[in-house]
Amino acid sequence: PYILCLGSYLFLRASFLVRADFIAGVGSGFWIRFLTFGKGLWIYLGLALFPLHLHFYRSLELFSHYWHPLPFLGLCGCAGFLLRAVKRSGRISSPVTVGFGWFIIGLLPFSGISPIYLERNFLYWAEHFMYLPLAGLGMALAGLFFGCLDAIHGRRLLRITAGICSIIITLSLGLLTVRQNGFWSDELVFFERMTDYEPDLFRTTGLLGIAYLKRGRLEDAIRADIRARGILLFQSGVATEEEMGRMDRYMLRVILWRLSQCYRVLHQYEPAGETARELLELFPEGYEGKYLLGQALSESGDDEEALPYLEAAYRLRPDDFEVARTLILCYQALGEFERSRQVWSEAATRIPAFRQAREILRKRKEE
Repeated sequence: PYILCLGSYLFLRASFLVRADFIAGVGSGFWIRFLTFGKGLWIYLGLALFPLHLHFYRSLELFSHYWHPLPFLGLCGCAGFLLRAVKRSGRISSPVTVGFGWFIIGLLPFSGISPIYLERNFLYWAEHFMYLPLAGLGMALAGLFFGCLDAIHGRRLLRITAGICSIIITLSLGLLTVRQNGFWSDELVFFERMTDYEPDLFRTTGLLGIAYLKRGRLEDAIRADIRARGILLFQSGVATEEEMGRMDRYMLRVILWRLSQCYRVLHQYEPAGETARELLELFPEGYEGKYLLGQALSESGDDEEALPYLEAAYRLRPDDFEVARTLILCYQALGEFERSRQVWSEAATRIPAFRQAREILRKRKEE
């Protein structure tokens, strides 16, 4: 049943969900990926036996050090020794062999030997996808444990000692689970913990910026987004922003949008305008730079200079409530009430919020 459920999920995952999060083929050879997986396996085995310092996303920078195959050799040696012992006993071959086979097969999709990367030059190694191979490892260890109990049958002291050790291990893992769930229960604590472990990843820093923004800590969000922008440009390895790839440009677009909005809310209109100009130069055909620049100029009191940008943004997004509202306020500040009424009438036919406002005004007039 487990295998059927897993197979159904993998089929649905591959058939219906997008794969845009992955960056494939960034130029690293098979041998480098193989060596990097050696380090990842070393880390993972340590986490499986001593699950400390867990976090959501653990990346591995591509390595070429030749000592990294040592974990493979150690794992193969241990597997050979254990399987030989199982074969001699003839009692627990099924759970141990199936468990180790499960562990190895379940680990392969996340090994990075297939050239899949979540960010450039970082091997895809996320701990929250390791539960599948961990189940196999747990099965094998359980089989070995009960096999050892059978081997010491009649030795009461050894059996009591083994039972006490198993209870201590179970309680320790339970306490670690409770502690880890405490990190997961608070989004901000969770992402701060992520950046402590992975400070040089765009993904973790960008998510921390969002968490700060949700808490209303705008200055912290600005610092996080500035750092995320720097990390993104550094990892892209380009001289100018125009040379960035499609996905990197999209992420930079999101970061600049958030930065300009945070600056504006803090009434720091000069950096808000500079960030909006940067966004406009990077995406001259988009509405975001035009709207943000017009918004920053309008709120700083320069409605006349803001008007062309807001009008251009409105032409691109006539159904956007914020764009229409800001343009109406700009017209009113400049005394162009007829044009303000015209935009209001157009917006009332497209935007539900304006339509509701028109109905409320009509009812008040009737009363």
